[in-house]
Amino acid sequence: MGSNNQKTKSFATTDGKKKGFKNKKARQRLVTAIFVVIILILLALSALIIGKIMNTLNPEPTPTVPNNNDTVQIYKDAGDVHIGSLVLVNSTSPFNYEINGMTDVLDATKPEESVLPESLVNLWIYKFKNTDNNDTKITLPDGTKIATYGLGSLATKTVLHKDALGAFNKMLLDYCDTLNLTSVTGESASGINVAWGWSDSSEIQNDVKDDPNSPFYDHSTGMTLTLRDAHNQTITEEILKNDYKWIYDNAYKYGFVIRYTTECACDRENAAVRLRYVGYEHAYYMTQNNLCLEEYLALIREHHKYSGEHLTFTADNGKTYEIYYVACTGDPTNISVPKNAEYTISGDNMNGFIVTVVK
Repeated sequence: MGSNNQKTKSFATTDGKKKGFKNKKARQRLVTAIFVVIILILLALSALIIGKIMNTLNPEPTPTVPNNNDTVQIYKDAGDVHIGSLVLVNSTSPFNYEINGMTDVLDATKPEESVLPESLVNLWIYKFKNTDNNDTKITLPDGTKIATYGLGSLATKTVLHKDALGAFNKMLLDYCDTLNLTSVTGESASGINVAWGWSDSSEIQNDVKDDPNSPFYDHSTGMTLTLRDAHNQTITEEILKNDYKWIYDNAYKYGFVIRYTTECACDRENAAVRLRYVGYEHAYYMTQNNLCLEEYLALIREHHKYSGEHLTFTADNGKTYEIYYVACTGDPTNISVPKNAEYTISGDNMNGFIVTVVK
């Protein structure tokens, strides 16, 4: 009996040691786990503190996105990407005639019978047309009409968007007034000839078939016009600078830029000057920063998205403009604009919209 008791006691002692050993290992694991957690927490706090310090030293641009309470929502269809004064037209982004309501072909032989959308005006039957000498005329405040420019040999096809035509007429009227000219087509000045305006789809295909970078693409918008002199000779950018300096220096004030300049990536050296209507604020910024349309749209699209820092500047008319890009998200695309603000929205003919707010 005594021996059995001793054995039992011996086994109990061994079990206790094993349990103590296990408890000790468990405590060690717990301590290790707690230590690891503490280290991780300290590392996270350190990263957070370092991040705040770096942000203080190198702050991100403060987004100029208005508060939701200060904005209204504008909805645009996906097709609206192809409409507006800032559409970029080339071989990879053709002009959408159907969406712009410009599917009717202009009959050069019967201009009076051609059917055009309200946005386009045929200069051949323009209401200020002088049928005696083929000069287009503008009415002055006192009711008199003066000739401001001639129509070229292709005048039956010289159709322009009403916004571009109105701005061009105003510019030529001020040109005559500033230089004390009665006309830019007579002996008192070097002649200006509107040689070409809008082109329909069939004409464009014929004009660009051998040149994927042809400047004729831009004529499909109705906002681009080609200038020549009174003898139908090419007016290059260099000639415009010298012989028509006032127009060269002031075209942006009327919303025009030289579509293909000799100083930017869109080099069309020795080509006839093509004035493209984009609107005053855009023409101002592009001219001041020597940007062509491709470069300007890329700048806004890549660096001035709605969620980031908007392009903001004060032009020489004293107004401040805020411009930003909104990508097209389908049908419809939701665009936020400041409440009660004056704004315009133009598609880029690619993937989104350029929003311009007058502040």
